[in-house]
Amino acid sequence: MAKRLQIFVSDASWDILMEAHKRANDGFEIGTVTVGDIVDQAISQLDLDATELQARKTDLKKALKVYLKEENLSAENLIQKLSALGVASRKSPKQKKINANTGGHDE
Repeated sequence: MAKRLQIFVSDASWDILMEAHKRANDGFEIGTVTVGDIVDQAISQLDLDATELQARKTDLKKALKVYLKEENLSAENLIQKLSALGVASRKSPKQKKINANTGGHDE
């Protein structure tokens, strides 16, 4: 049974998804490939790098709170722990919301 999911993607990911949608349907006259079909196939073939994803999504304030609760944590150890996270302070790219079932998008 199919599940419905609404997701947000960056502008760059949206452009890649739209190009894949265009390629999948170019010259395909006996059916239609939806954006949802492309997302479903991509997810089923996903090889997730959880460590890299966690590094990008780490909240520095939360990390500091967790690390500061540790006993006997020196400033040097705190700096090492934060450096090991590989977290860069930056804003996330603008994202677009897509409805994977219909292939449409909302902004």
